[in-house]
Amino acid sequence: MKGQTVSACASHSCCTQSESARSFANPWKRITRWYELARQRHQLEQMSDAGLKDLGLSRADIYKEIERPFWDDPFCK
Repeated sequence: MKGQTVSACASHSCCTQSESARSFANPWKRITRWYELARQRHQLEQMSDAGLKDLGLSRADIYKEIERPFWDDPFCK
């Protein structure tokens, strides 16, 4: 957010495999990750403007993030 770049995280199983292998490897991990992303985005949406300011985020940053589909993982680019 706000000019920050997200680096790939090797700890996520979706980042460590090829695209074809990723679609079949442990679907429960992938579903769990998608659920976690949706939950985190919902929590961001519920935060007050003061709380967002403490994090260095604006309401516009949050709207941009919550519009992303649940499967769009910022760590798997």
